[in-house]
Amino acid sequence: MAEKVRVLKDESHTTRESLDFFLLNRGKLGHVKSARCNKGPLGHLLIKGKNAEMELTGATCGYSGEGPRGTASILEELGVPAEDAVRLMQEAAFEVLFEC
Repeated sequence: MAEKVRVLKDESHTTRESLDFFLLNRGKLGHVKSARCNKGPLGHLLIKGKNAEMELTGATCGYSGEGPRGTASILEELGVPAEDAVRLMQEAAFEVLFEC
């Protein structure tokens, strides 16, 4: 039987609150495996860790507004170089895989 994944979800839909939620709860993720964002029904940042997944509704991608800037800040906190984070936030969809 598959183990149920713990999902930490910020449903504020605001960038500032998503950033605060990430900073407050990032330790619950464990080792981060991936971060992805795509436009469409999900349309926000999903971070998968060893212990949990985190959905951040105020961290988005695909343009150069506040939501994608929040995504870039979170990616930098996760170790993505600043220039790569800025490039990724403007993509319509992306996935970053982190080494084990």
